[in-house]
Amino acid sequence: YSIAYDLKPELATKIKACFLGFKFHDAFKKEYAPADRFVAISYKDTWKSIREVAEKSGTPYNKAAYEAQVKRDAEGAVKKAAEKTAAPATPKTP
Repeated sequence: YSIAYDLKPELATKIKACFLGFKFHDAFKKEYAPADRFVAISYKDTWKSIREVAEKSGTPYNKAAYEAQVKRDAEGAVKKAAEKTAAPATPKTP
């Protein structure tokens, strides 16, 4: 789970309490054993090693990388649409 940065503190506290107090039902316990509930994590601490690997592999988790990916995705969609429009119609056989 995650919480928006701009929530009122009282609401953020209630959401955190809800997630951290929720105990998994038996199917979840079996799937995620030995965990039986959500645990608190932070992007700053828990994801530090993931961010380091991403940075060193040339795919950092930052706004510039996100915006570059959005641009590539948009360009790919435009190219795909153009190819679809330019494709000749397949003649029907009798």
